[in-house]
Amino acid sequence: MESEHETVYGSSFRLYSRQDFLEFVSPIQARLALNGVSPVELFCDRRVLDAGCGNGRGSYLAILNGAKEIVAADISSQNLVSTQRLTSGLLSAQQEFRLVQSSLADLPLPDGYFDFIWCNGVVMHTANPSKVMTSLLNKLKLGGKAWIYIYGEGGFYQSIISVFRRIFATLETESLILKLKKSTIPIGRIAEFVDDWKTPYLRAYNFDNFSNSLNRLGFSVTRLMRGMVYDTCEQLFLGGTKNCWGKET
Repeated sequence: MESEHETVYGSSFRLYSRQDFLEFVSPIQARLALNGVSPVELFCDRRVLDAGCGNGRGSYLAILNGAKEIVAADISSQNLVSTQRLTSGLLSAQQEFRLVQSSLADLPLPDGYFDFIWCNGVVMHTANPSKVMTSLLNKLKLGGKAWIYIYGEGGFYQSIISVFRRIFATLETESLILKLKKSTIPIGRIAEFVDDWKTPYLRAYNFDNFSNSLNRLGFSVTRLMRGMVYDTCEQLFLGGTKNCWGKET
């Protein structure tokens, strides 16, 4: 079923203009800033794997913040085209950038090679998350680091998504995208809706369980508690004083 990602993600991400893309990057930049994480420290002079690159947000950040080598990997060929288009003209002469089409569970890349792995909003959409995580972490050098963004379990938003997934279950993805394009919904929102409503796999995780799994593989996990108002982590940080729309409760 991962082959369906070509339609779900490739077809929606290819709609993005450069401005749409920059707006798509901004929540990532906000999350980094809110958690006191310097993108320069993450990326500068590092070998970086953008795992499940989508339309290239991780690659964009890596290029802008001085990564020496960036490998953007995705199962969707169209996503690689979008990544190339939306990051074009940004590379310096000292930077190396290449694209790899592959499932993250079987990456044709050397183990122990990367200083940093960027995997944002991908693991929960894969056919075998455990195999993907093992594959990715094997690619890290000893002492390397990774940014792993996943959906947290619970919350009203997850319940809403479940309802819409049932409503649109029988509607083909391309048809849904076309109908959304004909509406006044911004391009970026179309991709987000299709991501939630039509992806073949959609999971949410309990932090303790996820963290313990990584600990057993020998990795230390730091939970970042700040995010956008709709993020589970931000809701936990706020202590339940606001709902997912940012209104006081």
